[in-house]
Amino acid sequence: MRKLNLIIKLIKKIIFLLLIFFCEVSISHEGHSHGPSVVTSASFDHLGTLWRVREQQGFIIVDSSNDQGLNFSKSINVNTELQKIGTSGDARPKIAIGPEGNIYVTWTQALSKPYTGYIWFARSKDRGKTFELPQIVHQDKSEITHRFDAINVNKDGRIFVAWVDK
Repeated sequence: MRKLNLIIKLIKKIIFLLLIFFCEVSISHEGHSHGPSVVTSASFDHLGTLWRVREQQGFIIVDSSNDQGLNFSKSINVNTELQKIGTSGDARPKIAIGPEGNIYVTWTQALSKPYTGYIWFARSKDRGKTFELPQIVHQDKSEITHRFDAINVNKDGRIFVAWVDK
């Protein structure tokens, strides 16, 4: 049984890496794009469900798979208002799953000045059926560099969100 659990964990890690490294990525700069944006972040919960988050036409969407990524559930919108969402490099949306099953999502809303943005956070307490109203995580709303967010949830359920604040 222990060997089977190790094999399952290895398969999950391989699928996760394949999702990250082989998804199509669009690189945008200077106000123009080179194709559709399909940047994705993913995480497994304690039940083995694969959760992914991505940007689609100005919205953050989350869906899940119970069969290791072969099929995904209907997508749920996290943000309710259209935003210009950062989707290149480290600006992609992020997802983390707490030990209690809560789903946490962060993303960067790109602002009008280059390299500026707001970092947003949203939480689902019902396994992704709904998300609470998203909130900006920083108090300073100046149009400055709030970018390159990272999120982690420890084994006690404590949420950590970090970002560059310049």
